[in-house]
Amino acid sequence: MASLVESVVNFPVPKDAAAIKSFVHMAGYYRWFVPNFAEKAARLTRLLRKEVEWSWGAPQQEAFECLKRVLTGRPLLAYPYFSKPFTLVTDASKVGLGAALPQDRGQGEQPVAYASKVNAKNVAQYGITDLECAAVIWAVKLFRPYLYGRKFRLVTDHAALNWLMTSKDLTGRVHRWALQLQEYDFEIVYRPGKDNVVADALSRAPVRTVVSSRTDAAPPGGEGQLTDDEIATEQAKDKTVQSLKSKKKYGDRRVGEEGALVYIYERDGSKRVVLPS
Repeated sequence: MASLVESVVNFPVPKDAAAIKSFVHMAGYYRWFVPNFAEKAARLTRLLRKEVEWSWGAPQQEAFECLKRVLTGRPLLAYPYFSKPFTLVTDASKVGLGAALPQDRGQGEQPVAYASKVNAKNVAQYGITDLECAAVIWAVKLFRPYLYGRKFRLVTDHAALNWLMTSKDLTGRVHRWALQLQEYDFEIVYRPGKDNVVADALSRAPVRTVVSSRTDAAPPGGEGQLTDDEIATEQAKDKTVQSLKSKKKYGDRRVGEEGALVYIYERDGSKRVVLPS
């Protein structure tokens, strides 16, 4: 849905080789799910060669749009399965914050959601440690319905998070951040910056509208979760949900109502509440 993938759909057109490299590396992280990835990316990767003069025209734009469609559609983009653990991947730059919420179904990480956010002026002044911590706090809040009450992996390319969780001398906003994280159950996983390409690319090319969450499935009930009545109220106000309800289809899946809630019915007979964006 649009809100889920806006940070990729509206990814800025690359203006130089560095921006192309960042975008292609993000797309390439999921290359195992993308048939003929090298062919799809060829018109972009060619511009990374030193002997090739920079030229952005219709062929390059077409390749760029093709890869964005791959990143934001099935079969790569996955439905959330709450019986399996989530991974939250974050990164930060002076320009913005980036995050991805993937799951591994046994074939490698597949994205459930992407997000990015342009830094406010005061946040852009943070040091790198505070920036990385700010990215984690923002992403955890954003994806709270998926993470609260479940153990998840929190992937970062910076030691800031270990410091945040273990330091005894925290003050001010950093102390508040540490307290906020105490209500979550997660394992910190270090991923070198050269491998943290998805969140890195999103943080360096953020969009101004932030992704909320995937509009396919609601997590089970629990503290901090929406009730059925609250979901139904928000569904009634959401244009995307109402469009699905009217069309009665989501791809090749049926959309229908049970009581006040709108559901997507899977081919295996299961059903998923459509979350408002």
